[in-house]
Amino acid sequence: MINNEKKKTASSEIKYNNGTSARKLHPTKKRLPLIKICAALLLSLGCAAEASAQSLSQKACRWHPGHYLALPGEDRPTTEMERALNPDTPFKGVQKIYSWNALEPSPGHYDFSLIKADLASLRRRNKRLIVQVWTKTFHPERGPNHPTFLKGSPKPGGGYYAAAFRPERTGGYSLAFWDPAVASKCRNLYRALGKELSCDPNVSALEAVNLDETAWGNVKADGQALLDAGTMPYNREKFGQNMMLMFKGLNDSLPHTVAIQFINWPQDLVPYFVEQVSSMGGGIGGPDLHPDLDIPTYGQLPSVAGLVPLGFAVQWPDTYTPPRTGRPHNRADVIRTLRFAQQLKLNYVFWIKRNGYIEIVEEVLKDPSVVKQSDPAGGLVARYPLSVLPINSTVVSGPKPFGQ
Repeated sequence: MINNEKKKTASSEIKYNNGTSARKLHPTKKRLPLIKICAALLLSLGCAAEASAQSLSQKACRWHPGHYLALPGEDRPTTEMERALNPDTPFKGVQKIYSWNALEPSPGHYDFSLIKADLASLRRRNKRLIVQVWTKTFHPERGPNHPTFLKGSPKPGGGYYAAAFRPERTGGYSLAFWDPAVASKCRNLYRALGKELSCDPNVSALEAVNLDETAWGNVKADGQALLDAGTMPYNREKFGQNMMLMFKGLNDSLPHTVAIQFINWPQDLVPYFVEQVSSMGGGIGGPDLHPDLDIPTYGQLPSVAGLVPLGFAVQWPDTYTPPRTGRPHNRADVIRTLRFAQQLKLNYVFWIKRNGYIEIVEEVLKDPSVVKQSDPAGGLVARYPLSVLPINSTVVSGPKPFGQ
């Protein structure tokens, strides 16, 4: 059950060394027992790590934390990815977007050929792939990322609820994941994806799979849009539960690969999402890494840093100050973003490939006065979180041409 009583969640500010702050949520013991216990153990006893590890779900995974190049746009060809990686690039690999629409061209029939081609290409280059699956889009000029044949649950009296709607504020297409039929079909995709990639001969180049953000819209702003589209009425509790069932489907199907859930909104569900994902040993991240943003997830990270993988993306709006509408970032801004990532104790940062910006990022990451060049994680947290074991601790089939 998701706690609906607002009075049981207090908020305060958490201050970061870079002078910024974010609201930190303080859930009750019933909402975040695992995180509170683990955090207390880590701070108190020298044997805390061992005790906490036993209270977390663990799995042996490939582990190559650091900086990754994030390619913009969905389902871009392999050749475009190859051109984006310079021979002397400081990036460990690529985070690439794949749409549900392309991965499931017809009901129950999946096409993972583009991901497989990307894995083969990156393995030859000793680079790694982070698969990002997009089911929604908040860009008014883009088409849907979900299959057009997708339907919701049967309606009382006949017909089906709509699976998707157009968010009023942002445009684009979002999905009614509180509808069990929509969530079930998406979970089937994640299970099939994990099973197929885990058996791929180039799986050693697969670093992680991350799901797109938990944000879906807004009940007040999009109430009329939901009615107009004909979706099942919004149910907060079902939405939260279904999102976590979908993530579990992915995480369970990837026995030796990190699974990351991007968490940002709704604000009142962020603590619940963090608790559930971390209890599964999954990774936590988000789509917006910017020192001036007030993202609810930021305030939750001190409770899970060192316990589960953490990774955030610097997306296109995050390369401006103020975000989206301000001036383009310069070298000082990139360094400030990097320091903010270090303050959050991130394992991964995904830097968007925007012309004029990514060149500055590469320059900063190659500068020994900013980043110690012998550091394999480029200044981010390299050590294994408690939920991740070295992959050589279990028997893993498949070729391992480099690293772990």
